Amino acid sequence: MCDWYEVHGYRFGLRTTSDAFAGWIRYALASYLTEPIAEEETDFPTYSVVVEDGTRGEERVGRRYNILYLGTWDIARSLDLRFLARCLLRQIDSIGYHAREDAVFLEAGLVDIAGTPRLVHNYVVPALCAARRRAEKRGLYAPGGMVAALDLETGELIAPRLSLDIPADAFDRLEEHISEGLDGVRDRLPIEDGERRSIGTVIDVAIGQHELVAPMPRPEAVLELTAKVKNLGTLGGRALRAVAAMVAAADCRSITWSSTNEMIDAIAWAAEMASPNGDATAPSVGEIRPGVDELRRSPP
Repeated sequence: MCDWYEVHGYRFGLRTTSDAFAGWIRYALASYLTEPIAEEETDFPTYSVVVEDGTRGEERVGRRYNILYLGTWDIARSLDLRFLARCLLRQIDSIGYHAREDAVFLEAGLVDIAGTPRLVHNYVVPALCAARRRAEKRGLYAPGGMVAALDLETGELIAPRLSLDIPADAFDRLEEHISEGLDGVRDRLPIEDGERRSIGTVIDVAIGQHELVAPMPRPEAVLELTAKVKNLGTLGGRALRAVAAMVAAADCRSITWSSTNEMIDAIAWAAEMASPNGDATAPSVGEIRPGVDELRRSPP
């Protein structure tokens, strides 16, 4: 079943394996529901949600995750359907991030290791989600999602405000639509409303790097991350200052692009290499900025 919606002028299809969950989405996103035009009827949906609501057959084996797909990318999976519903609405809300001024919105994923959030390249998120059990055995909690929000002043990780026009009782109504998948395990988003957390490690992916894990110069990290700011055109220099403040307090590493299992190990090692008390010699934003400017001026 596939329905079509339009948010901030962007039209997208949303398909789900569950009639009941599709009904809840229509209720939550009623303000954005639209009819498909002829050429869209055969298009692949932008978002797909696999729901384990007891209707997919008892013969299925293994852990029955609910899964959120962006195209063919597995960007969130959980045994907790409430959690997946929140991830879905945050993902849809991100369509309008480019025009917002209340936070810096980075195209990046988050991994929680030993209670500290780590920033990873967003291309790694689908691999971590697909191998969630393997990642968790290595100490990585990868809740999914493709965007991280930073405070404009401090660069701390914050919860993005949900700007979608949804009914106040939307999540209460989820229980009315679906009973399966709502009991038992509870997942949490990497950052909840009202929380502020410092990023412990920035982990980028390098192609052709010989070492599995290598130090990453902070100016290079700032430059790479600034290029991933969805609302850079709206924020300008404020985004750069926030990213630089975040990087100044973090350990920065690059890992080589490899198999999923090796990247899971590399992310874990990169986190272990970070000082547990933070980097006492971390440079100030003012010290980072000249290096960023030099890299920006360097020819490709």
